[in-house]
Amino acid sequence: MGKKIINTFIFITPVVLSIISPIFQGPSKTTFPANYVFAGFILFSMGAIYWVKQYLNEKNGKINELEKVIERGYLSLTSEYNELSQFRYKKIQEETLKIFVQQKEYVPAVQVYEYSVSKTSPLKTVVKLNYRQGVIDEDEEINALIKAKYIYDKGELRRLERAIQKPKPKKLVKYIYRWRNELDMLSKTNITEKDVMKFSLLQVAIDYSSRMAQSTTKGYLNSESMEKELHSYKRTGIARAIISHDFFTDPDPYHFSYTGSLSRKTNRIYTCMIRKGKDGVNHLYLLTLQIDEGISKTDFNKIVTDTEWQFETLLRERKLLYNKVEGGSSGGL
Repeated sequence: MGKKIINTFIFITPVVLSIISPIFQGPSKTTFPANYVFAGFILFSMGAIYWVKQYLNEKNGKINELEKVIERGYLSLTSEYNELSQFRYKKIQEETLKIFVQQKEYVPAVQVYEYSVSKTSPLKTVVKLNYRQGVIDEDEEINALIKAKYIYDKGELRRLERAIQKPKPKKLVKYIYRWRNELDMLSKTNITEKDVMKFSLLQVAIDYSSRMAQSTTKGYLNSESMEKELHSYKRTGIARAIISHDFFTDPDPYHFSYTGSLSRKTNRIYTCMIRKGKDGVNHLYLLTLQIDEGISKTDFNKIVTDTEWQFETLLRERKLLYNKVEGGSSGGL
């Protein structure tokens, strides 16, 4: 408002001066009418300029306001589109899980998780897990983790990284023996979550070593009772899959067995597949496989491998994954 008054004053002042100047000069037949004509011309010109300027300012203001409205509408539309896309993606994902569970006699359940890996301090790395959705056969009893957090010591992760990623088998064996002996010597009454996290890294190391040697992991500790205590303290199978994928760039499915006390689940195996979806998020698919007892090792391994291949093929057919298999992206230590 103040700026408009100043502009008006600047326009009007010369006109007023040109009009009143003849009064102080005295009447003149030659100058008096000319002053009024000149003043009128100046007044008309400045009025026209002022009107055009005001019109343009008003027009620019409306354009700016319209651009803001369009931008707000675009952002709102983009947000709604993203929400709709996510809803549609989740719906297709759920339908895919149902199809697979219904078709596969060995698969009573498939669950989907999202996770994040963050550095809460220079010494700690935190893995957070959130349940997304899942499908469970009617006659089955499956316990799903809704939310979980795993805190790893960054130095221990680095030591394991050096043992796995550098082609020095002796270094990995030394790492396994040292940590195995430490954990075997624990007191069952003083087990902490830090011990469980260290045990989970030892399991990753032994699983990796067994796979490289094309052998089967029969046990992780010399003390079977201590191993059971550590297993019962906190479930870390999914966390181990994340560590293998994100930190050690391992795109292969990660397997772990049921470690509880229920006899009907003794032949149950879990397979974790981490794949990036078309929504840009890394999804962890947890497949539960219940395979009959008495089956040969060869047939058992074939069922597991075929099931994983068929599941990933179905995900691709349903356009839930990127075109290429995503390998592990280094999570950074």
